[in-house]
Amino acid sequence: MAFVFRELTRRFPGTYLLALSADLLQALQEGGFDLVGRPEVKVLGGRSSLDKKRGAEDGLLRNAGRVVTLFGYRRELVKILREEPIDLVHSYLEMVPFLGWFPLPGVEMTASLVSHLPKYYDRRNPNCRLLLGALRRYAKVDALYSFIVDRLVALGVAPAKISFPTRNCVDTERFHPRPKERIVTFTGRAYAFKNPVLMLDVIEHVGSAHTDVRFFVLGEGPLLETLRRKARASRLAARIEVDHFPDPSVIVNRSAVHVCLEEYDNATNQSLLEGMAAGCAVVASDVGLTASVIRGGNGVLVPLEPGPIVEAVSGLLRDKDRAEQMGSAARRTCLEEHDVRTYIEYLRAVQGFPPD
Repeated sequence: MAFVFRELTRRFPGTYLLALSADLLQALQEGGFDLVGRPEVKVLGGRSSLDKKRGAEDGLLRNAGRVVTLFGYRRELVKILREEPIDLVHSYLEMVPFLGWFPLPGVEMTASLVSHLPKYYDRRNPNCRLLLGALRRYAKVDALYSFIVDRLVALGVAPAKISFPTRNCVDTERFHPRPKERIVTFTGRAYAFKNPVLMLDVIEHVGSAHTDVRFFVLGEGPLLETLRRKARASRLAARIEVDHFPDPSVIVNRSAVHVCLEEYDNATNQSLLEGMAAGCAVVASDVGLTASVIRGGNGVLVPLEPGPIVEAVSGLLRDKDRAEQMGSAARRTCLEEHDVRTYIEYLRAVQGFPPD
């Protein structure tokens, strides 16, 4: 969203304000987004001392502590609304359910939904029921892609209330081809549904056959220390780096092969699009709507099984010409179909602005 916000403020100065937490601001600064001190950026306070939450899979007690933090954010947002001429609040992530149950006064609200995790679309799950209750207070729902629309409609959300873009966008300036090295990358939050442990198993086989290749497994999350221990125990430990890079483009842009092993869907996955924008030969799990993005020779689709993944990665490392052709096709797909200007046109329409 910081990337989209940057483009919005370039094209429509004085129209948008970004409110974000102090810890998120720090992460974005480390990632190369210069947001500190900008008048259109409002920084919310720090976490409550009771807030020990680390991720979406945390239990009830950690989530209860998080609610204390979110109430603090809401108080600050109300203060901002008193000081700024704001007509619309477009909320993301945890603020979607929270502001649905504790709405902001005097403004229209749009909910942006980006997750494809099943727990949000199964009425038996409390996360789903909380979300559905929250969405009643929103005027509009901005769904990242059609999968979310289908699930919401099946749950009884009015179709006329929901919009979704034709395609997600990616930063094709930050992620761009550089001379390719014998590098294989895997980027994504260190959660089980991203399958980073499977990636380390794949590396064991690929690295044994290609002794000059280096491997990077990059992403922050609750499994990070587990992944580091597994990598240190590997016989290929000297060639594997497991870490969190604020700006993974410095590695991905030089990568020959980029791997995405999402359990549910890669179709809107930034990791997938970033690898494609960087001109990598991409290997992606054939799940959800991934085949709507990886097609026409711009990548390789594989089942979530070690053997086919190993063969796909090894095959691309053996065939440099094929990998380069695939990477070029992937880059073209991003430039033609995942351009930020098209996404901004969609977003502005959802927000009620007339076409440019």
